[in-house]
Amino acid sequence: MLMISQTVGCCLVSAREVNWDALFPLDAGPELLVARFRVAVTLGDTDIAYDCLSPQTRAKMSKTRFQLAMASDYEVEYEGYKIPLRRFICSARLIDIDKDKTKAEVLLEWGRMWVTIFVKRIAERWYLALYESLRGRE
Repeated sequence: MLMISQTVGCCLVSAREVNWDALFPLDAGPELLVARFRVAVTLGDTDIAYDCLSPQTRAKMSKTRFQLAMASDYEVEYEGYKIPLRRFICSARLIDIDKDKTKAEVLLEWGRMWVTIFVKRIAERWYLALYESLRGRE
C-alpha cells in the first residue's frame, strides 16, 4: 500500500508536477482514491479532486459549485463554535457541500453507506465529538 504524507507531499510537489494516474490510480481502490482526493485538495487542484467524487455526487454538484465551495473560507457557526467546513470536509472524505447559512450538509461516504449530518438539527455534543474524531484522522 502506498502511503504519502500530505505535509511532505505539499512541500515536495506542486499540482502541475504530480503524475496523478501513476501515484493515485482511480481504479486502485478506495484508500488511494481518498488519498488522491486529499492531496489534490491540499495542492489546490480542484479538477483532480472533482474527478474523485462518485458519479452520484457529480450529478448533484457541478464542477463550478465544487470549486467555489473548496475555494471559500466558509465556516459553519454553531452554538458559538466556528467549524472550518473545508478542512472538516477534506478530513472527513468530502462527498457534498450545501453552503446555505442555516444548514451545512455534509455527506460522508464509507463503503456504500451514506450519512447525512444537519448541523442545526443534531445535538451539539454529538456533532463536536464527531468533528473531533474526524479531525484526529488527518
